[in-house]
Amino acid sequence: MELSFTLRSPAQRDPLHSAEIRDALVRAQEASRDPLGTLPMEPWQFYHLNAEAVSSVAWLYARLLEDEVGADGARSAYEQWRAIPGWIVVTCHRVEDAEVMERAREDCLTAVQRYSLSLWSDNIPTNWVTDVITESPELYRLLGIDPEAEVALGILWYGHAERGA
Repeated sequence: MELSFTLRSPAQRDPLHSAEIRDALVRAQEASRDPLGTLPMEPWQFYHLNAEAVSSVAWLYARLLEDEVGADGARSAYEQWRAIPGWIVVTCHRVEDAEVMERAREDCLTAVQRYSLSLWSDNIPTNWVTDVITESPELYRLLGIDPEAEVALGILWYGHAERGA
């Protein structure tokens, strides 16, 4: 499928541009951990996306939507997604046993909640996205994630969107 518009070069912006944001992300990473130390492992992985990856993932999302919402709707979604300053794709390590996998998934989602609450406590808004994009094999390829080893659970957006997008 071809979009009726092309992937733009990413704006030169870095969501980790300030020491304040970097410090908040470090605190959030620490907050995501099991406070009691009872988990045998931390099955989650946080992938912080740079501007180039954000543009690529936003474009992929628009491609996935175009048949459903048309070219204008896809273009709008692409621009809206590109306006989000901070992106973290969250994955969970795959486990063979279904019961253990469900527990690992629950642990991952709890870690995301802790991460998000930590950012909120630093006045950094977040939004959790679980859309068709997390099921796309292309997302795994774009980000270099091994789909045999990890499953994408969602995307945690953080920060204030750029004006005008």
